[in-house]
Amino acid sequence: MAAFSIPGTQPTHMELDLQRAVFTQHSQSEQSGVKATQCWYAHRARPSLLIYEADISTQDQEFQLSVDNAAGPSSGDFTFGAPHIISLAGAGRVLLTVGQTTEAEQIDGPAVTIAIVSTLLPVDIGIPANTSSHSMLSITAIRTSLDAKDPAEAAQHDYVAAWAQRDSLRAEHEAAWAALWQHSVEVQGDVDLAQKVRSSWYYLLSSIRADVPHSLSPGGLATDTFSGHVFWDAEVWMYPNLAVFHPELAKACVQYRFDRLAQAHVKANQSGYRGAMFPWESASAGCEATPTAYETGTLEQHISADVSLSVKWLWEMARDADWLREVGAQLLFDIADFWASRAECGTAEDGTWSCNINGITGPDEYHNYVNNNVYTNVAAQMALHFAAHVHTNILRLGRAPQTWLDVADALPTAYDPVLLRHHEFSGYQGDKIKQADVVLLSYPLQYSMPREMVFPLRQFAIASGLVAPELRTPID
Repeated sequence: MAAFSIPGTQPTHMELDLQRAVFTQHSQSEQSGVKATQCWYAHRARPSLLIYEADISTQDQEFQLSVDNAAGPSSGDFTFGAPHIISLAGAGRVLLTVGQTTEAEQIDGPAVTIAIVSTLLPVDIGIPANTSSHSMLSITAIRTSLDAKDPAEAAQHDYVAAWAQRDSLRAEHEAAWAALWQHSVEVQGDVDLAQKVRSSWYYLLSSIRADVPHSLSPGGLATDTFSGHVFWDAEVWMYPNLAVFHPELAKACVQYRFDRLAQAHVKANQSGYRGAMFPWESASAGCEATPTAYETGTLEQHISADVSLSVKWLWEMARDADWLREVGAQLLFDIADFWASRAECGTAEDGTWSCNINGITGPDEYHNYVNNNVYTNVAAQMALHFAAHVHTNILRLGRAPQTWLDVADALPTAYDPVLLRHHEFSGYQGDKIKQADVVLLSYPLQYSMPREMVFPLRQFAIASGLVAPELRTPID
């Protein structure tokens, strides 16, 4: 995207308009009286576009602007060729730059091709004295081989279409955001809380689209946290808000998982199980993207139950039977098959039939290779029960596989009726934890518990030396 060097000016203030999703920088020169307003936004209605707008005013002297048509820091993630000047019918001369990612997501897989088409602006622009408003516009269209067979052709097409409607681009963008803001949380009487809620909603909404079936990363698009990978954060912490207020966006998260079912089947099969076993960290291809130095990619298997719960929550909010039949049900059934095969079942010494989920890591990543982590067991139990309910009672496909119900009913939840608490996992001795797995039964799982458990849960969260205290809020 082009950038303007405005000599002698200093930024006076910057602002991020959350309502309109526009970042603005105001600059001024005390000596010459030049004032400049520069705006940037990622176009909401046209997903491939980045827009730059500038407006400059002068007083009693002419002013010279310098333009950098290839602004931006270099990155080791991409390799670009030299930009080419090309002419587009109806849009004039533009810069076309094509490159590739330096590393493929999968071994022996293809690199991603990236094509960028941007407005070609003069290197130097003279603005006459006493100009009240000199406006400039730069459009950048970006397409990749992930969404187009020919990214360069697609980027040119998007640019030409945008250029033809350049006078209405800002209005289109603001109208699209206004439609999103019609469904959100309104906070009254607490400005600080309102700002935090609005800011959280902004970053959530700006990271996902209904027409692009992708999910959410903990760092959103604002940072490179966790390399942009999709974790359980998407389904458990970020997604529920979308399911309530923006089901069309929530469906994009679920569609992302549905489109990668084949890879989940492969992972389950390679691990010796049936059904769908989703990766702990997922990227574009849907394969396990967890760095090999971390065992969570192998052990933190509750992610599959979390995906199932996301289907459950969206069904409860939207009641879209067609969507459930076409997308949600297959996820539910394949995940249920995974848990039915993952559980180790047999006859105990007392003659009762029992099932266990052994050798895993729950949300508490300080304890690996544990047996019967309570969060994992309860989430798996809920996934199995809901899959059976959908199969039998909602879609009326006949009796659900009995093994789903048998395994669900036989999974232990480690409830101690004397201490009125669940144990985090078999053999847990009350040592320091990272996540409050037992507390998570209350929220987000909404697992039914006796009221008497509130105090023991609070004591558990405090006495365990909880590293993630924000997860105590369900009981505070």
